[in-house]
Amino acid sequence: MRAITIELPDEVAELLSPEERQRLALQTYVLTLVQKHRMSISRGAELLGMSLVDFAKLLGEQGGVYYDYSESDWAMEESTIAELRNQQ
Repeated sequence: MRAITIELPDEVAELLSPEERQRLALQTYVLTLVQKHRMSISRGAELLGMSLVDFAKLLGEQGGVYYDYSESDWAMEESTIAELRNQQ
């Protein structure tokens, strides 16, 4: 693992323990990389030691999206749902 240095205003640094600062920094980097599609969701969850479900919840809480569908993806999903409903 590589160490980095982040400068924080004293006011911010004093609110967090060193462990909290480290965890929050890693979490922020990982969430950002996932949201920018530079890291997979499953790898992000693994790096943070979380289940995929818990990671997806965290991503949503931070304003990220778990599914990043295009218009055509949504249309295909809606079509599949409609077909499945008609089969019941």
